[in-house]
Amino acid sequence: MADTQEVLPATDWAIEVITEDPARKGELYDLIGEHVHPTLVLTSNTSSIPLSRIAQGKPEGLDRILGLTHFFNPADRMALVETESSVAGGHALLAQIDHYVQLLGKSIVHTRDVPGFVANPIGAYTMARAMNLLAQGGQLEELEFLFGPAVGAAAGPFRTADLVKLKTMIGVSDLMAQSLLDDNWARPDFVLPQFARDMNRDGATFYQKKVKAAVYDPNDKTVREVRQLPSDLAAYAARLPKEFPHVVKELWENRSEYRRELAVWIGHAFHELPRVTLDGNPRTLDDAMEWGYGRRGPATLLRIVGTDKVIAEIEAIGKEVPAYLKAVSSKGNGEPLRLTSVGDTEYFDMGLSTHQQIPLEGRVIVPEIIRRDPSRVKEKLSGVTLYEPTDDNILAVQITTKVGAIDLDVISGLSKAIALAREGEYDGLIIHGTPRERYGSGIFSFGANLGLMTGLSLLAAEGHRDKAESIIGKLIDCFQALNRKIRLSESPILVAKDGMALGGGLEIGLGGWQRITGDAVLSLPEVLAGLLPGGGGITQVLVEEYRKATNNGLNPGVSPDVYVAAALDRLLGVKKYQSKNGYHARHIGWISERDGITPSPPHLLADAVDDIKSGRFERQSEVYVPVNGPTTREHLADKIAQYAAALAKAPSFKHNPGYAQKVVDAVTFVVSGGDSSGNGSLSENRFLGLEKQQFMGLVLSGPDEFAPTGTYQQIGGKVRIPGAVDAALAQNKAYAAKVIGVVK
Repeated sequence: MADTQEVLPATDWAIEVITEDPARKGELYDLIGEHVHPTLVLTSNTSSIPLSRIAQGKPEGLDRILGLTHFFNPADRMALVETESSVAGGHALLAQIDHYVQLLGKSIVHTRDVPGFVANPIGAYTMARAMNLLAQGGQLEELEFLFGPAVGAAAGPFRTADLVKLKTMIGVSDLMAQSLLDDNWARPDFVLPQFARDMNRDGATFYQKKVKAAVYDPNDKTVREVRQLPSDLAAYAARLPKEFPHVVKELWENRSEYRRELAVWIGHAFHELPRVTLDGNPRTLDDAMEWGYGRRGPATLLRIVGTDKVIAEIEAIGKEVPAYLKAVSSKGNGEPLRLTSVGDTEYFDMGLSTHQQIPLEGRVIVPEIIRRDPSRVKEKLSGVTLYEPTDDNILAVQITTKVGAIDLDVISGLSKAIALAREGEYDGLIIHGTPRERYGSGIFSFGANLGLMTGLSLLAAEGHRDKAESIIGKLIDCFQALNRKIRLSESPILVAKDGMALGGGLEIGLGGWQRITGDAVLSLPEVLAGLLPGGGGITQVLVEEYRKATNNGLNPGVSPDVYVAAALDRLLGVKKYQSKNGYHARHIGWISERDGITPSPPHLLADAVDDIKSGRFERQSEVYVPVNGPTTREHLADKIAQYAAALAKAPSFKHNPGYAQKVVDAVTFVVSGGDSSGNGSLSENRFLGLEKQQFMGLVLSGPDEFAPTGTYQQIGGKVRIPGAVDAALAQNKAYAAKVIGVVK
């Protein structure tokens, strides 16, 4: 407490995060009251207690600076922060709170000063109802599925309860039950069964972490094996999340308990809408569910099922239909959120009985900004779009191919954007992928097209090796040149990666300046497909390991065996070096401390703009790495053999396990400097040449050896892609001409 009192006078923003007890919070504020100052922003992190109750009886100076910031658990991964300011603080205080929260890259939902705010009255209701159904004899695994993946949630109610802790769940439910004494719709469901309190007292969890594949049955108070879903539900589960809307519709028609529970939850959400939101906008409910609970929102599910169907089910259950649903059915064409020519940007306003446009949040740069203001688009090319995202003299280029696939059009477009940024005297360039849909994982790029590589391999096998070699060689030259331009550019170029950046997608920007999302998955998985990184990935991994081992070259006496072995570990130990999230990506070295992480994906591009404006970029320089070639490979022979044995077990090599040794040898040849000897340093250009040589050698080794997983099938004992040879033969002339044009 003494430390807190000492630092408060020099603090801009302080967050109180003590136990969920209004009396304890009040005591704390009384203690620190004399140490606050007028420009301090003081916020309480509470999941359920209204701000007015926390601020009750506090001195005038304190209530003018007191606000709410409800960070959702776990705070390092969940995007949502609910904000509110005290009456005394007003809009100016709320704006300051939002400013600080946005600096963290979080997504904000403004809430009324009510118990539970916006997200918990809606999200916790599902969890409480599931627990009551379990107490009534429901099957845990089925409830976990129906209340989880079947409604678009990454985790169901019981796994979520384990994550946030039952103590928190009980506190929220009790507060909601107390605050809804006159609400016959929701209050009974918020009264939790006794087993929840027993489990909390005993420290039990639904899914047992210490026992593999086991759950705690709260009714029997025993640990048992996880049960398989019934065959019909298992079939639905296998189709998720890819076929989500279709699965929802089919479950609605075929499973009465799913239909009942979905209707009850949607009805409850719209029953709460006017109480918890400031403007009655159902998009607020969807945002709160997506960012705070990782699940689809009620407006989205209502649109999938149909408003009139939900109303009919609510009436059949015997509950009162919320006024909003009646209004949107009779006057809003059944659409709480309406898709328009400028995207999903209009909501039905019950007071005005018409749809109103949803304003763009100031820091969020999404496709709507291009659709609403086409003048920002500088040029649309095949594979990329060049545009100005803000009025800050910054150029952005968006990769628009499916899953961010890198082809010649993309390489050409990115190169053109780099030239335009320089010639147009922009302050910087941002490279990014297509922004994710409102739900699901983001994709920056899955890298190059493996089907094309297989086709070229077959082309060579059919007697057209020279043509195939020309195409592959020029493609690699272009891609390597692009990545060097990005990394060594004199003007700021920042690569903003949302979600998955694999293979060539990771190579873009590697070693340069990057910003990624908090859920980013970064990996170089090429060796699992019988290839190796060819766009500069091997070179940059070696350079980074050399820098780490030699303290940026200040300790040059380190043996090459050390950093070559470390590079091999990252390149061949693929699963170990696939990032679980953005912070893990930094830990394993795919991004550096200078690079940025944005927890909330919608803010990625806005944060990238701020990065460019900060002026903190420094020009990168080429690095020369000392290697020993054959000597190093001889010293690491045992380790190389271990890598080959491990790689041979991958599914890609089941038809030819011996090919794994060829892949490992190719990677080792590059990182050890090829045939070089002695202690001479090799340039990055030299390593890039080795990458190209070995990459081409693997692709052109023949279809009986080279067969990227997922891109081939067995036909008569021979690996082929039907039509791939014919297509490659027909297109190779034009394709080669396009490659040569890009190089020139």
